[in-house]
Amino acid sequence: MTWSALALGAGTTLLVGGSFLLTPALARPTLPLGVSVPADRVEDPAVGRALRTYRSAVLVVTAVALALTGALAAVAPPAAVAVPVLIATAGGIAAFVQARRPLMAAKASEAWFAGKAVRMSAAVTATHEDVRVPVGWYLASVVLLAGTTLVGALRYDDLPGRVPVHWDLAGSPDSYADTTWWTALAAVWIGWAALALVAALAFAATRFPVRVHPGDPVELAPRRARAQQDVAQWVLATTALATTALVCALGLDTWFSPEGLRWSVPALVLFVVAVIGCTVEAVRRYRRELAGADLPTADRRAEAPDDDRFWPGGLVYVNRQDPSVWVPKRVGIGWTINLGSPGGIAVAVGLLALVGLGIAAPLVLG
Repeated sequence: MTWSALALGAGTTLLVGGSFLLTPALARPTLPLGVSVPADRVEDPAVGRALRTYRSAVLVVTAVALALTGALAAVAPPAAVAVPVLIATAGGIAAFVQARRPLMAAKASEAWFAGKAVRMSAAVTATHEDVRVPVGWYLASVVLLAGTTLVGALRYDDLPGRVPVHWDLAGSPDSYADTTWWTALAAVWIGWAALALVAALAFAATRFPVRVHPGDPVELAPRRARAQQDVAQWVLATTALATTALVCALGLDTWFSPEGLRWSVPALVLFVVAVIGCTVEAVRRYRRELAGADLPTADRRAEAPDDDRFWPGGLVYVNRQDPSVWVPKRVGIGWTINLGSPGGIAVAVGLLALVGLGIAAPLVLG
């Protein structure tokens, strides 16, 4: 059995399954599984059944994927990493889409919004002056990367003529390159580039106007937007530090353990644990910042259903009449692209092009 493949496959599968389980906790109470419901129906039995069905399905899919990870790790290590994660992801999405269907049927058959005063407008942007980038986390990443880069530079003259640039799932090097400053310190160069990109995104996010959800009361809408921005900034910063630590471990293996991965495997396990911990902490922080303001109240005089027709599956937004490029997610924290607007289509095409380039470049360059 390849233990590195088992650890990576199981850890990633748990991360995916855990993320799906936490998804309902990040949605507004009036948007269970991405279905817009009136405030007085939040506790409806149909809502509870849909949520229980979803969570049960995610647990079953995750358990099956974990069992498959153990079986494949013994006979096909590469498949043990990829296949269970794909199953957990596809199963989680399928569970989400299927569990919401009875809820939508109950909502339609019982006309939950009949007679409700509907408000479809609200403040379009939230203030940004109080949103801060958690610079301390990025400084910690810079210090860690700088120290590792210095170690690599001091070690450079003692390196052999060829250094490993790729490892198999057993942790053994399977590809080498001539030793140069670029190849020998490739891990830290990637780390610096990734850290710069994440930091740039974090600072840019403080400048973008944010469209708040029209279903929130005027006093809550900016507060929710602020909570989402703060949590998103924290997740970006902490994940950047965890990624930096993983990259630095790979660099140390290149310089001091070329015969096999020594630091990277435990660093990978810690990375998965850290990302899971960050996800759980993000939920806690989000709830703390809202501090109960998200609970439905009986004195709300208007609802904002934000037509379900524009949210296929509750996961994507497609509205040709809405010029907005970024809109608040129905599920999770943050914003999503309006795939019905020209700007949203352009952003989606650009993102797909970047992913395609990232896949094609290693193939072209060999």
